[in-house]
Amino acid sequence: MPQPSVRTRTSASSGVSVGSFADELRNVREAASISGWGRPKTAFHRKSRRTKRRQRKGAIQTAHITEIVGKYAELIAKAALIASGWTVHTAATDEAYDILATDPLSGAHVKVQVKTIRKRSDRGGDLVIYAKKNNGTIYDRSDADYIVGVWADDGESPRVFMLENRLLGEYWASEARAAERWVELSIALDRSVYAIQSEPADVAA
Repeated sequence: MPQPSVRTRTSASSGVSVGSFADELRNVREAASISGWGRPKTAFHRKSRRTKRRQRKGAIQTAHITEIVGKYAELIAKAALIASGWTVHTAATDEAYDILATDPLSGAHVKVQVKTIRKRSDRGGDLVIYAKKNNGTIYDRSDADYIVGVWADDGESPRVFMLENRLLGEYWASEARAAERWVELSIALDRSVYAIQSEPADVAA
């Protein structure tokens, strides 16, 4: 089918030939077609866009999971402290420590930093607590008196260990000796911890 003809005329104001302009536009389109500019995106390009979107979504999901694990560890730590007779206080403002608790024996208020415990396969399965702030520095005594590590494997009941802050960035223990090196706190409630032992008062006859 013959192409529709383009009538050549000259604009009185600019002196540009309309026919030559159409030819130039056609040449530009042909050049763009050869170079790939202006082509519809190929399956590779569409896949790349999907991959980037998934990567962004994956980063968001990873950050979300990290936050969930951190909140979970803090709640488990609080439950273990309460089950062991400690009094856990709720701070009205954000503090450097995670938990403020009262020692059931001495009555002293102590600051507790909660960390998740990781199992290092490259270290023979040793358990490690990374006790560092987000800026890479260790927790000093003004930040935490104790470190509580929560070991939570998927599908397993969590284990909670408490240790004194010795101003270290990492705390290591084998799985077999973790309960010997650190103090393990049970999350099972023992009401006898809170029972008040008192002699019954004498009743006057």
